[in-house]
Amino acid sequence: HEHGHGHAHSHEHGKSAPGRHADRFGIGSFVYSRRRPFNPQRLMDRVIAHMPARHNLALKDQLQAKARGHGPFASLVRSKGFLWLANSHMDSFYWAHAGTHFEVKKHGLWWAAIQKDHWPSEDVPDIEAEMQGPHGDRRQELVFIGVGLDEAAMVAELDACLLTDEEMEQYKTHWGQMFPEAVNTTA
Repeated sequence: HEHGHGHAHSHEHGKSAPGRHADRFGIGSFVYSRRRPFNPQRLMDRVIAHMPARHNLALKDQLQAKARGHGPFASLVRSKGFLWLANSHMDSFYWAHAGTHFEVKKHGLWWAAIQKDHWPSEDVPDIEAEMQGPHGDRRQELVFIGVGLDEAAMVAELDACLLTDEEMEQYKTHWGQMFPEAVNTTA
């Protein structure tokens, strides 16, 4: 589609078709998408602590001494995207990793946490397209780029950080009491 800057391109997500970089350097990528929040502590212990980063702003002082990348995340070159954390129902977080730098920071409110009449009118169709199920646009959407990625192992670790069914029920109860209009506890 057009962006007004002279060329059209697709924003299709998913596994990239192998190209010259994959063939020549073994560089690959994939998008991790889920519609369930991460348990922040499990995410820290199972994934973030193993990112190949010397400057890990998500862990502040714990990892400043040296890069600790190991396991399936060690071959990452770049990763970025949006996070839904169970300890913050209203706020989205931005995951940014490039080389030895990594951080997770508050990005802003999820659109589902904002009254529709406050959405930018020109963006309403795009925002509505992101809404799914009882939690609206809340989701995990992370792009991983690296050399010789073990996608199955990475996905298994990330999935292990998601709330379990029991934790999801506790999440709905907790946030439903605080923000009854923002949490559909029946789904």
